[in-house]
Formats: sequence, C-alpha cells, structure tokens
Amino acid sequence: MPVLPYLKQNHTSTIINMSSASSDYGVPELASYSASKFAIKGLTEALELELAQYGVRLCEVLPPFIATKMLNTQQKTAKVMTKLGRHLTAEEVITVIEKQVNQPRTHRTVGSLYSMLHCLSSVSPPVINRLFMKVLSR
Repeated sequence: MPVLPYLKQNHTSTIINMSSASSDYGVPELASYSASKFAIKGLTEALELELAQYGVRLCEVLPPFIATKMLNTQQKTAKVMTKLGRHLTAEEVITVIEKQVNQPRTHRTVGSLYSMLHCLSSVSPPVINRLFMKVLSR
C-alpha cells in the first residue's frame, strides 16, 4: 500500500532514513555497505526536495559504527572499524533520531568525533579525504 497519500494529508510528516558515516567516502572491506549508504543519502536528498511541496520532510541520520551485539561479535571486521572503534550506543542514535523528529535537518551526524570529521570532509579536497580513508584502512 503506497503511503505517500497519507503522508501528504498530514502536512507535518517526517521520513527519517538511516544512513551511515560510510556514505561520506567508500570504505574498503565494506564496499557494498558503503554503496548502499551512498544510495540512501542520494535518495534522501532527492526526495527531500521532491516531497517538500507536500509538507513531507525527509532527513537522515548518519552514525559511525555502533556498539551493537552484531558488530561486537563479528569475527572479521574492517580495519577502519578497528581503528575508529565502536563506541556509540544505540541510545545515542535514538537521541539523534528524536532530534530529527523535532527539528529535521537533511543530514544529521551522530557522535562528536564523527561530526567533526564529517564537517572537515565537506571542506577538504577529495584527495585529502581519500588519503585519510587510505590511512584508516591500513
């Protein structure tokens, strides 16, 4: 059942997509995961513009690696994950989702370290972002 007609009727609907820090730059050993998160970011940006005329807000949450049982019990993990760690809790992500409900921004990061890195990556030349990811992935 298509939900868009219901969202349009409300005029205050918000769709929150879960993306990832892996959508900033492709992550070695997590290529397909990164690609899916790039897709979510593009979908969010396009639909945010497209659905605004109906009062439907679209936004996304971008957490880095979260300390979940699934991630913490993986036998093989990407080098970048080992270097950056899995320090965020699910509760921290929930707090950011609540912020998106009340004051949506197209992209909202989770965690102070990643928020800083995200801001830096948006103003850094691509060659610097590539070098940074290369170093984290060794």
